[in-house]
Amino acid sequence: KRVKNQRRRVHITIELPWSADKAIQQLGRTHRSNQTTGPLYKFLISDVGGEKRFASAVAKRLALLGALTQGDRRATGSANSLGLSTFDMDNQYGSRALHKMLKLIWTCAGNEAVDKEVDDGLYVEALKMIDGHLKEALEAEERGEGTLEENLVPFDDDTEGEKTFRSMMYHLLTGPCQKLAASRVTAVREGRGLGVYFESLADGSEDKESVKAKIDAEFKSALDAGLNFNVLCNIWLYDVGISQIELLKPTYHGRKKKERKSSLGVPKFLNRLLGMNMKRQSLVFDYFMKTLDDAIQTAKTNGKYDVGIKSLKGQSIEFLKRPQSFCFRGLNGPNESVELYSVQLDAGLSPEAIMEMYNNLVGGEGTVDTDGSVDLTNDSPGQGWHGTNRTRSGGRRRNEIVTGFYVDNRDFYQVTEKVFFIHNPGPDSDKCLVVRPNTGKKVESKTSLTNKFHKHRFGTGNAISVQRAMEIWRREYDLADIPYSETYQFSCPGRHRDEYVFAGNIVPVLDKMLASGGYSRDRDGWDKEKSFSVVRVEVTNADKLNEDLPQQLSSPEQVQDGDDEMLQADPVAGDEDDIGKGVARELVNKTSKVRFRGTITKYHDDDKNTHLDPTGSYLVKFSDGRKLEMDAEQVNHGRRKFEKEVNRLVSIGMPREDASSIDEHTKGASLAKTKLRKPILHDGEEDPDEFERNFEQEYLDVVPSSIVGLMFHREDFHEHVLQGLSKRLMQMGVETTRSLYNLERLEKAEAQRKEEE
Repeated sequence: KRVKNQRRRVHITIELPWSADKAIQQLGRTHRSNQTTGPLYKFLISDVGGEKRFASAVAKRLALLGALTQGDRRATGSANSLGLSTFDMDNQYGSRALHKMLKLIWTCAGNEAVDKEVDDGLYVEALKMIDGHLKEALEAEERGEGTLEENLVPFDDDTEGEKTFRSMMYHLLTGPCQKLAASRVTAVREGRGLGVYFESLADGSEDKESVKAKIDAEFKSALDAGLNFNVLCNIWLYDVGISQIELLKPTYHGRKKKERKSSLGVPKFLNRLLGMNMKRQSLVFDYFMKTLDDAIQTAKTNGKYDVGIKSLKGQSIEFLKRPQSFCFRGLNGPNESVELYSVQLDAGLSPEAIMEMYNNLVGGEGTVDTDGSVDLTNDSPGQGWHGTNRTRSGGRRRNEIVTGFYVDNRDFYQVTEKVFFIHNPGPDSDKCLVVRPNTGKKVESKTSLTNKFHKHRFGTGNAISVQRAMEIWRREYDLADIPYSETYQFSCPGRHRDEYVFAGNIVPVLDKMLASGGYSRDRDGWDKEKSFSVVRVEVTNADKLNEDLPQQLSSPEQVQDGDDEMLQADPVAGDEDDIGKGVARELVNKTSKVRFRGTITKYHDDDKNTHLDPTGSYLVKFSDGRKLEMDAEQVNHGRRKFEKEVNRLVSIGMPREDASSIDEHTKGASLAKTKLRKPILHDGEEDPDEFERNFEQEYLDVVPSSIVGLMFHREDFHEHVLQGLSKRLMQMGVETTRSLYNLERLEKAEAQRKEEE
């Protein structure tokens, strides 16, 4: 901020370090506290699968850092903002995808989508190795050294490496690849092994064309017998130290045999990939990423995808009223409260807002007039699909969606047609932005949209002009001015939603809260379909709800750290009247900042500090026992810090007399440590039908403009959770708010009596 050049800096990382901590330290070199804007980070990362391991480690560390410092793994400065979000694979979904992929590999299950991407040369290479291994076993059988199967198992005099390899091949050929093994045993016995063909090519007994034809025939026969990409992966993973024998040993619980999940984690898997050549590395990593994408998509489809903290979005978000406050901890946490916020949001998007979005994305200059009409300089109709590529049959296939307006005019929409705005960000993204007048924005995969186009929900013939789109948009927007629980036509709900969010100190009672809602938990998480999420809510009407609050309840954040110069503090005059005035000083180190209070005990009118007014020196005694000599400028600076600290304490309800004292314990301060709560129910009053009222208290704090809390998705489910939790706590004998209030009154009365004595 102090330099003339205010242009945004670009931080280019040529190579990520091994340690994620070192990478974060490097990124911090250009991300400084006094900057105008944060730097733009660019990472040079190749398509080599193993190199993703370094990006994954940094992304994992950044996600953890965001969760610890801001309660959100998607916080600013995280992997998302640095462009590393696609590499954040060391998580629960990455582990599930890895275990699923390994299971497919160990069972050698076929996968046409993956199999067809592998070069034929890699299959031939693996088939040659299998034929060679079987040939050795068959030759030993012919010499009378045991059966074929006995010659496949490891021998006692084999080295550890040979034993591991032979064990892998034995379980592969006698297990999931029995059909392939039988086919290749017949081929080797009949002299059709690939090794024979390569030898004949090397010694010149056969030409290249004839050998190629024979190898192609054996290759096709092997594919029909079960040779696939997962068979290749068994061999490739063995080469880098990943073996089914070592990772999937069964365990026993009593008489029940139970298969143990692989102990191989995502970081270790990515490290082992570095031992493969580039081609194998790329294929196995792509296989893993496709499995990971499927795992994430499945979780999203089932409503179980954990996005961390999700922000509630809408064109208008407000609190309906001041929150309800509950104390569920009794004497274990008398000052810990849980608040229930009623949130009303308008999820729709007005014609003016969608027109502005359209102009920004498409580059038009249209406006929506007050009467609802649209003024356009260029009203070209949408073109639906565009862009083509060649298919294998020589035809052309449309594969892209143009940003624009579309309409679904099927017969069962009798009130009005459904209008959509679809934005395609380009070929680098597999998702599109879809906007509706009643439900607002959502992100949808191109695959899903493609299916809808093919089912004729909307497509090339349903692309409409902007003028026509705005007419329908205005009509739907007005029709949707109803609650979300109602519909104005089939599958078209209203745009006004009421949500209820629990915030405050919910962590100590979270398990009881979820158990009261019927959820149960095992080592893998909540076993019931997830119908709750952690959300961030930012409202616009918090100031309006705080208008009737007393002045002393204003937020302490109103006193900013940099406001020393703005605070009113009587400067020292250079006489005896300065003695007794309050002064504060700060001690700052690398990890903390400590502020000590003190008072002026003496003033010396001597020859020191003659350049200041007043001259002389002051002796100040601080609460830590130190006595310091200070000049007038230092004392006045300390006076402002002292006044700032007093204002903070007054802002949270402490009397100014107590806030100005440097004594550690004062009468008023001891009585003001806890505010006397105000329960909803009076003495002797009980409400057995609404157990939660026994724990409810008046909310006396400032209504914040933003909260982070727990939201249940099912309608009115918050009432079920609240009543179930309160009933559970009543049965456990947890003190109610009225009980805590009576105890506080007794304690304050006793403290008052002792002070008077």
